[in-house]
Amino acid sequence: MLRTAMVVALSSSLCGCAACSKMVGPELEIAQYLAGHREARARFQIPGGADLELVRVGFEHVLVKPEGEGYVAVAQVDAEGLYGGEARVSYIGLERVPFVRRGGRWTPRGALLPALQEVAALLVARQSAQAAGDPSALAKLVASNWIDERLGRQEALELARQRFTLGEEREAQAITRWIIRVEREQVEALEQTKGGARRLVLAREQGALKIASGNL
Repeated sequence: MLRTAMVVALSSSLCGCAACSKMVGPELEIAQYLAGHREARARFQIPGGADLELVRVGFEHVLVKPEGEGYVAVAQVDAEGLYGGEARVSYIGLERVPFVRRGGRWTPRGALLPALQEVAALLVARQSAQAAGDPSALAKLVASNWIDERLGRQEALELARQRFTLGEEREAQAITRWIIRVEREQVEALEQTKGGARRLVLAREQGALKIASGNL
């Protein structure tokens, strides 16, 4: 089956216009799928943690193009949600969402927002290492290419180990909000808990997202 190499640029606002009813093909179907989630709720699992439920999500500057046996949609996303039913999540990011054909429809291959899912999974893993008082588990989440100029990588790990020894109360560790931003060159996360807040800069190292700066 021959497939076009055409890339289609669609704004979510186009999908409600009369002209769209005359457009056909996977590109339009995928763009309409994304546009339909602006007010609809979507839920996906965070590996190692609870569900993240999106209560509002907007896709802008959508690009849909063929890739492999399916399609991929690239878009700028602005979303709000709840993690574990309680913690608020605010998100702005560049998302790349693979789509596959299932049951006669084009649907995301995995999570609706895979970049957000990946960041949240790292934050959950960091919190789990903290809750378990496991410095070796935390060290595996920290990039060897540490970029924080305020303190070195080993110093940051040692300060975290000292906090583990003191034993922070579990209540103080509970997440109340995540503010996450994903850009082409940098990923940032502000994590607020009942005991305070920390700003983390994340970087990709050997294919995995890791913590490259911040208070561990």
